[in-house]
Amino acid sequence: MQTQPKPVVIVGNCLAGMVAAAELGMQGTPVVLVNGSRNWGGHFTSRNIRGANFDLGTVCFEFTSFAKDQLLDVSLYGTRTRYDIARFCQASRDYVEGLLPIHESSTPLMVWKGEIVPDLIMANDLSILRRVSEGAAAQIERETRAILACANRPLHASTKLDNPLYVSSSYEDASLANHGAMFHRMFVEPFADKLLPGGARSFAAIYHRCLWMPLYYPETVLAALGPQPHALRPTLFHYPAKGYVGALPEAILERMGASGRVTIVAAEVTEVRREGIFRISLSTGEKLEAERLVWGLDLASLARVSGISDIDSKDASEKKTSAAFCFLIVDRKKIRATLSSLFVVDRERIAYRIANQSEAAAIDEPQARLVVECNAQFFGEGKPDLELLTKQVCQDLIELGIVEAESAILHAESLYAPQILPIPNENDRERCLALLARVRDRLPTIESVGPASGYFTKSLNDQLIQGLQVAKRCS
Repeated sequence: MQTQPKPVVIVGNCLAGMVAAAELGMQGTPVVLVNGSRNWGGHFTSRNIRGANFDLGTVCFEFTSFAKDQLLDVSLYGTRTRYDIARFCQASRDYVEGLLPIHESSTPLMVWKGEIVPDLIMANDLSILRRVSEGAAAQIERETRAILACANRPLHASTKLDNPLYVSSSYEDASLANHGAMFHRMFVEPFADKLLPGGARSFAAIYHRCLWMPLYYPETVLAALGPQPHALRPTLFHYPAKGYVGALPEAILERMGASGRVTIVAAEVTEVRREGIFRISLSTGEKLEAERLVWGLDLASLARVSGISDIDSKDASEKKTSAAFCFLIVDRKKIRATLSSLFVVDRERIAYRIANQSEAAAIDEPQARLVVECNAQFFGEGKPDLELLTKQVCQDLIELGIVEAESAILHAESLYAPQILPIPNENDRERCLALLARVRDRLPTIESVGPASGYFTKSLNDQLIQGLQVAKRCS
């Protein structure tokens, strides 16, 4: 008599685990997906306000890459290699387009000195350098020429992927080494100071892209000041045609249901043991057995349920800072500036990123949805007064010429998110990787994805490829 195969057990709500569950189910493999009360998709879920779906900040698909050779074989992806996901952008796009229609968004813009100008933070557009004062341009030119005149350039941006100094050095060190002090003070420093306590000094250089901070070659900065500047290829972004990124986890849930092979269990995991097979205890008292276990919650929780008790929870967690979000429903006819996303460099503004989801999706709807990411410490340390924060956001939108008047804003409300934004640094990276090694030693063959996959390997694209990779290994 043939015994029924044990299901693959997947724990958590992250995109990677959801993708793995859906694809295994579609292949006919039974799956038990364990999730307590967490929102499906984690950071990529949507927030419904007055019937409108909002993203948690500026969230979009990035399918363009500096990697020329795009791979479709997801088994070649590795979480220990920085930016390895760059080789799999096409594979990510293929998967997303198989689930829902997407739209190419307009190029991001930037607020600098009170004006909306081409963006160099995220969109690779350095044409703003031709609009700075003659004195500033001359200083930037002198500094970049001095950088290039040095025979020894240990932090040149071309070496960042395999240069250990990019792990031990701060982003400030790398920015100064490539951009020079004037460029850094004018564009990089004010934005970084709004984004994180400690600014550009607070995080490792190798992770600049995770925080959408720029890093240009000094040759590129110098060329942008010349009579015939070379235009960099802009970074292209895509967005769901439905108008919110939360449409992606919704589509994956539908795919799970269509497979008929995925059982969702609402519970928390209290213990995991490896005794030939995985034995999983749940908060409901239920016991599960599995030959394959996929963990998609944070690494600290995995260490705890696996019996690693000699660590402080802080040792298993990334260093993070707080953020605030303002969600606005605006009369579209009274929006003066047409943009999908806007980076706000000016220190005197509370916002550092503004997204117009309706514009990003090219949806012609009477009420546009705007999300503003704010400096939570704009008014001082601690939890901000959300009413005051909302009022400041509305005032900034009017003064920047994005909306006509206060009457254009039909509804606005803010959310304080404590300890939400990771601050990547060398010490946290080493602790994370050491703990991950201990967990895998205790639980051989466990598949850790999303928040538990490694250090800063949980971007949207990373999670899609991790899920596809796990589904391939576990089928």
